[in-house]
Amino acid sequence: MKTFLKENFPAKIDTLNLPSIKVNSISIVSGRRGKDKVFIVDDNNNKDFRDDSIRLYQKIDWRTISKLIKCKYKIYNGKEIVEDSSWINVGTFKDNDDDLLFLYHII
Repeated sequence: MKTFLKENFPAKIDTLNLPSIKVNSISIVSGRRGKDKVFIVDDNNNKDFRDDSIRLYQKIDWRTISKLIKCKYKIYNGKEIVEDSSWINVGTFKDNDDDLLFLYHII
């Protein structure tokens, strides 16, 4: 962080172009389908859940990357707002838990 600030501060980055938290967020909705607890991640960040997968609540697997969800979001690269992507892991801490955990992964 010190290097970034040293190279870009003061006034080398136009902070008026920084994306808002709303623009730079991943939307997730949860609910029930029958008796199952489910959630949907707007992984393509188009603000429309109809084209995204419905996933069941499951205990989070800390050791595998096979269930990671690739998500798109917008970042400011120092010159303009561009689309980027990364991975999240979503699940419950223990079986039959109502709270979802979200882990961000840089791969």
